[in-house]
Amino acid sequence: MSFFFFPSKIGKFFLSLLFNLYFGILSREMIFFFSETMAFNTGYYSKEGIPTKNNNNSICMICTKVFDNSEMIHTLICNHSFHEQCIKGWCMIAKKNSCPYCKKGVDLERIPKDIWYKTETWFYPLINTFRNFIVFAIFMFVYFTCKMYALKHN
Repeated sequence: MSFFFFPSKIGKFFLSLLFNLYFGILSREMIFFFSETMAFNTGYYSKEGIPTKNNNNSICMICTKVFDNSEMIHTLICNHSFHEQCIKGWCMIAKKNSCPYCKKGVDLERIPKDIWYKTETWFYPLINTFRNFIVFAIFMFVYFTCKMYALKHN
């Protein structure tokens, strides 16, 4: 009897992992959607690639905040300026490789390496480990489910 109780705990564990994977993917899609919506609603970005407001070099066109002298500002090849953290979020989190204003390609090599690696040196290996674990967990869940099915029907 204890043998059949053990797989149910494993099943619940893997089921919870699958739910976490689902909500992780859902949150990623929500970030993508909201970054599109935010950029579109600020008026500096349109699906057609034609800006609907004049370029104002005194504000960041992603977060629409006025540049402060204490903040790090990065200017792209197209001469549009953004907070370094804003352009980092635009390129890395929202997976956009173009200027939010004019759609010209962002040269990621020109962005200082230190803003890419401050937090990402530990974050990306951690995320990759979790991704690998989730894939492994799905395979193990399918394996144990098939094994239990075979035990019940033999």
